[in-house]
Amino acid sequence: MKNHKVKLNVISSASQVIIIGLVYFFLYKYLLTQLNIELLGVWSVVLATSSLANLANFGISSSVVRYVALYSTENDVEKIKKLVFTSGLFLLGLFTFLSAVIYPFAGFILKLAINEKHINIALSILPYSLICLITNAVAGVFSSVLDGLQKNYIRSLVFSASALFLLGTTILLTPRFGLKGVAMAQVAQSIFSLIGCLLLVIRTIKYNPFKWNWNKPIFKEIFSYGMKFQVISLFSMFNEPVTKALLAKFGGLAFTGYYEMANRLIMQVRGVIVNANQSLIPVLINKGKENHDHWLAFYKKTFYSVFMIALFIIGSVYLGSNVFSIIWIGHDEKAFSNIVTILSFSIFINLLCSPAYFSVLADGNLNILIKSQFWIAAINLVLGISFGLFYNGYGIVIAGFLSILFGTVYLTINFHKSKNTSLNYIISGTNIKLFTLMSCIIFTAKHFINGQLFTLQIQIGLVCLTLFIYTLVFFYSYILNRLPQNIVNAIPVFKSKKNAI
Repeated sequence: MKNHKVKLNVISSASQVIIIGLVYFFLYKYLLTQLNIELLGVWSVVLATSSLANLANFGISSSVVRYVALYSTENDVEKIKKLVFTSGLFLLGLFTFLSAVIYPFAGFILKLAINEKHINIALSILPYSLICLITNAVAGVFSSVLDGLQKNYIRSLVFSASALFLLGTTILLTPRFGLKGVAMAQVAQSIFSLIGCLLLVIRTIKYNPFKWNWNKPIFKEIFSYGMKFQVISLFSMFNEPVTKALLAKFGGLAFTGYYEMANRLIMQVRGVIVNANQSLIPVLINKGKENHDHWLAFYKKTFYSVFMIALFIIGSVYLGSNVFSIIWIGHDEKAFSNIVTILSFSIFINLLCSPAYFSVLADGNLNILIKSQFWIAAINLVLGISFGLFYNGYGIVIAGFLSILFGTVYLTINFHKSKNTSLNYIISGTNIKLFTLMSCIIFTAKHFINGQLFTLQIQIGLVCLTLFIYTLVFFYSYILNRLPQNIVNAIPVFKSKKNAI
């Protein structure tokens, strides 16, 4: 793949997440005025309950990205068409069956987390959530085809447009139908995404969705890879329903609602980096076919980019958590700000292993990921229940942080062992000093802002001033890491015997 296309895919993937993040910012602010924080908590729990069907999707969509990329390098378009039909038909049948199984038992599950006052509205929006689940599963196949063909920029346009469509339909339907109107808008959005991705695949590979193209050997191939990936997804997706159910039980629906908003904010920010990395899977597959040195150089460059961008973006979110609360919720909600703080630490650590995570996916050797996700799920469940009993909602959020910390460290160490590569190759003295310097800036500014009774305008001004200083340090470090090593060593603050990343 040419460099300009790689950059286009990365930028478009990041832009998609930013646009969707802005849409959800305005969407949640609108819903808080039209509904209330408890109904937002109900919505969050229902979405988590319906997502239980994802526990049995066999990792097909993720397999599609990898095998489309492989078939594309072989210039075998017919294989790609058979792959699309086989995976799409399988997921359509599977998720329809799973939704039919989940629906009769959903009432029992929801009653464990939601009080009697809100159980009826929760059950009324469940069918819409299940329809979204089926539609999004099939749409995921077609979007994965575009990713595998290295046309992420086209997929990004569809999902960005669908997010704007969601906002418009929500504003249109919520005043009349309430929370059910939000669910209806989500169904409309999922159909929009499905049609958009399908039409693009039809145009790109001349795909005929009405032609029978089931292929048993291809199904076995993607099923074999997908089963391992599904085990990873099982542990990963297990966390959200468990966390939200425990939050509703021990922290209350209002706390769950604030968690939903804080988590949405931090996950959208995380998605900017993760989506950009995910778009590099086809590139990693191609690099892996060349030689180890080429792959290692690319991995090193990717890690450095993730480190720099995550440090800047996550630090900015942490610094501005109070401002986000005032603008989004209408007042400085301590629960929201505190949750954002904990999640910021958690997601920054998690992002550092994303280059390793996607490298493992590209290699196809998923055993390391299976073990790391198992530990995350197990620790989250055990500590979540234990901490929830003693520390209520905050205990559950902290349990999630500790589980991700352990899983991330486990994955990174074992991945480097599998590649016979020392961690010192990516963790340089320069990066440690940079992290320390930027952390001091952000913590000092945060402590100062929290310790004073500033107006919103002054808080925004202080945040902007800090971010300006933060940006100067960020770009100074970026330029520094581009300079020859003899010049770097002449700078006392960053003097190091090791090469900078």
